[in-house]
Amino acid sequence: MNMPLIEVAPRDDLFDSEINIRISNLLSKAKISIKANMMDQFGYDWESFASFRANEAGCIDIKNQTPFEGTYKSADGMGLFWSMKRVHKAEGISDSSLAPRFLGLDFYVDDQLIKTFTLKRRFIGKNVVRKEIRQNGLVGTYFYPVDGIKRQAIIYLGGSEGGLMERKPALLASHGFAVLGLAYFGKEQLPSELIEIPLEYLQTAIKWLLSQAEVDERKGIKLIGISKGGELALLAASMFYEVSGVVGIVPSSVIYPGLGSKFSSSWSYKGNPIPFLDKQIPEHILDENHRKHMQAIPIQYRNFYRARLSQIVEKQDAIIPVERIKGDVLIISGEDDQLWPSDIHGDMIMERLRKASFPYGFEHLKYRGAGHSFYIPHWPTANCTVGGYGQIKMDLGGNPEKAAFAQSDSWQKILSFLVQ
Repeated sequence: MNMPLIEVAPRDDLFDSEINIRISNLLSKAKISIKANMMDQFGYDWESFASFRANEAGCIDIKNQTPFEGTYKSADGMGLFWSMKRVHKAEGISDSSLAPRFLGLDFYVDDQLIKTFTLKRRFIGKNVVRKEIRQNGLVGTYFYPVDGIKRQAIIYLGGSEGGLMERKPALLASHGFAVLGLAYFGKEQLPSELIEIPLEYLQTAIKWLLSQAEVDERKGIKLIGISKGGELALLAASMFYEVSGVVGIVPSSVIYPGLGSKFSSSWSYKGNPIPFLDKQIPEHILDENHRKHMQAIPIQYRNFYRARLSQIVEKQDAIIPVERIKGDVLIISGEDDQLWPSDIHGDMIMERLRKASFPYGFEHLKYRGAGHSFYIPHWPTANCTVGGYGQIKMDLGGNPEKAAFAQSDSWQKILSFLVQ
């Protein structure tokens, strides 16, 4: 048997980097199988596989070649990674969410194991500093490269899950930005519910970040928010002049009610709730959602929010005045978002900006077949279609293959947007 030459690169890099896998010196039509495995921070094992036939020259390049069997079905250089499925949990194992993931790759020729690689995939670059921020009432984590260069400042806002997100802010900083991952409820001394969150809190974060030595204050602040954090980012950008650009990932275009024990706005300013859509949901939608909940069926909240959205004609003050933003706007949505209609929200934002002859750049990236889930590139998407909020199972929409493309493509578009 010829000894195959297997090239895998890079073997130690950021998680969002693409991995190139090429095999040569094979017999024509030889079968080669690749099995991938990874353990996540909670101790769950994830696995995938793909099998290929060598071409007439005895070569395989998985980026350009369709597997004849495997956990994904089309030519995709990162298919082995996003198509991983969770298989079992190793009890008692957990580590930091920023700890590198180690990906195993096992290569088989005609079912005989011939080579094993271990890849180190990092969420934070080697030259990036991580600092916990607990000052001026802020709860966040600040990431920046150590090189003495003043950087574009970014605030990253998570969604209705609350707490503090670190992986995306760390990855963004690894691409050359000064990034504050900011919690705004559900963490330490912050409000426990997403109800009437003071916008002054974000204003404080903006002023704090602009005062940091690593930040180029002349460029202002760019906000990135996902889901409910996208609603917050767009609203804050419309109010605070320091914001020079905003990315809304599956955001809202209006102010919806908060989530908690009190029926009120999600946000407040100067002690007053921001006007919100307070229309009562039709009984038939509530009954259908209750039936699904009792049967442990994931609930599609898209119609729930669309029912509220029908109130905008008589409640114009609940629409986010995006035309007041003093910088470029990028909206990212999934056309199959079943949590809420982020695609419709994005269209509403674009229409409002067009009507206002908005003087800055604006774009809406709608991804066909993608749902509400937009995580980091190349992370497994097998479970992306279902989420949870407390005891409630939610249908997020989308499918794993389309979600994987959307995560990867939109991430590159975001990085390009941030350097404009």
